[in-house]
Amino acid sequence: MTYKRFSVGLITFFLFSYVEQLAPVLAEVVRFEIEQVDTFAEGKQFGEVGSYERITGEVYYAIDPALSQNLAIRDLEFAPRNQAGKVEFQADLFVLVPKDRAKANGAILHDVNNRGNQLVLGFFNDGAGNRNNPRTEKAAGNGFLMRHGFTIVGNGWDAEVLPGNNRLRLQAPVVRGNENPIVGKIRCEIVPTKNTKRIDVNWSNHGSYRPTPRGTKQATLTVRERSNYERQTIPRDQWTLIVTDEKEKSAGQLPRVELEYSAGLKKGWIYELIYEAQDPLVHGVCFATVRDLVSALKYGEGAENPFLIDGKPFLNRAHSFGVSQTGRFLREYLYSGFNEDEQGRKVLDGVIPHVS
Repeated sequence: MTYKRFSVGLITFFLFSYVEQLAPVLAEVVRFEIEQVDTFAEGKQFGEVGSYERITGEVYYAIDPALSQNLAIRDLEFAPRNQAGKVEFQADLFVLVPKDRAKANGAILHDVNNRGNQLVLGFFNDGAGNRNNPRTEKAAGNGFLMRHGFTIVGNGWDAEVLPGNNRLRLQAPVVRGNENPIVGKIRCEIVPTKNTKRIDVNWSNHGSYRPTPRGTKQATLTVRERSNYERQTIPRDQWTLIVTDEKEKSAGQLPRVELEYSAGLKKGWIYELIYEAQDPLVHGVCFATVRDLVSALKYGEGAENPFLIDGKPFLNRAHSFGVSQTGRFLREYLYSGFNEDEQGRKVLDGVIPHVS
């Protein structure tokens, strides 16, 4: 793989080209499950392109752990496999597309959501309102992307995200032991933004790895005012870990884990929690969710694919946009070789890693 880099203002574009093609294998997107199709922006006409539709649903994946394109996914070889020897997982799907597919400009703008929250309409269209459930003309903003016929695509890639507020989520595979759960130490550094007695161990709206019974009992908590200060241990009987399972529980859904300290957690102080947890996720499949979804849209693969005209894909090029955490995601996606799909084809034609 080769790539060229171009800088325009504060935005950097990476344009890719491939010099090698590999032998074809089965598609990685097994199928699309479309749950809802409805009108976007009250049917507003965006110039010659016309009105847009919102499509939401699920994407189901199955990837081959033995292929070179998947070797960068840590511990993939230990994940459960189906009868064909592939690892399965699924992710939420969100698409805005011209109602008249023939009016689409052929380009995907892929939105790498930030902790489940979608970004593209706010950054490119000055859209306002609920960015995770954009429906109204207000959400469309100035309509820039729609007037130019872009198809906006988003998918779940973060398996730590908790359900709620239409956040896009990934259901990553779980690695389990033959008889007992796989366990390991988890270290959490918690810095409260205000004085409080109870706080999420992970980022807000994120789950945490489940503590084992032994982990709950033997967990340690320290505190220091500054990073170069000595840690002070808080006695175990003075604080509690609260584990809450989500209603939308699945094999890979992490619970919410909260720390409660009756004496009070101080704003800006550093609390370090260490505990034994169980059931690790193969979270590296997050990069495959983007690679394989965009590939399926460009090359027309996956059962029940709704993005075809007369059985052929109408989308033929793709860029992806990420901000902060998701800009770093795109850099890692590129550097780890995920822009080549399992059939050796180019996926994204460029990425826009903003403030990453």
